Amino acid sequence: MKKIILFYIVFINSLFAQQDSATLFNLSEYFPLNLKTKMIFNSTIGETIRTVQKADSFYVVSIITDKLKYNQTYCKKGNGIYLISTEQNVKILFFSKHAEVAYNEPALQLKQPLRIGDTWQWNGYQIKNGKDSVAVTMSGRVIANERIEVPAGKFETLKVEIIITDNDVMKTVLTQWLVKDVGAVKTQIETKGRGILHWALSLMGYSIIVFELEKIITLP
Repeated sequence: MKKIILFYIVFINSLFAQQDSATLFNLSEYFPLNLKTKMIFNSTIGETIRTVQKADSFYVVSIITDKLKYNQTYCKKGNGIYLISTEQNVKILFFSKHAEVAYNEPALQLKQPLRIGDTWQWNGYQIKNGKDSVAVTMSGRVIANERIEVPAGKFETLKVEIIITDNDVMKTVLTQWLVKDVGAVKTQIETKGRGILHWALSLMGYSIIVFELEKIITLP
């Protein structure tokens, strides 16, 4: 009898796993670029504010703490969200740094649609501060559905990982937990090698930073 019950449980779980792997998730719902909200996060480096602004056909996502300001410019295409450029400003104690990174062409960040088990990859070049060109690879994958709890509450999420590597011996692992009609309620960033973000985290004594949603404010 116990063997029959165990077989039944395994069978049901396998059905749910097959269903999840076949389900297509709309990227626009799980990565909404909402101009009318301000998201407040608790993070390893203090309270963090995330806002979105639109400039022509581009979206500028700003991440702001008292030590770091990070702007990412995106564009939407039919098959995904593409990263155009980033701008980083870091100020810690008496040290400050500024860096701008552009790409030789829009870099695929998240594919459309999302499905558990799917992977994607983009290869191209970063242009750092308008002069230094470095080969870079962005590899993404949709890992699983995962129920998590953050200060804002409990959520059913879609867990996504993006790994960015370049030939300048730098690696960034970005893991996000995405919620339908909300976006990322949790983000973890791990950096290895060189780069302004790694420099800033090392100076603060961190190798990994985590952002967890505390609340969402609707803007007028």
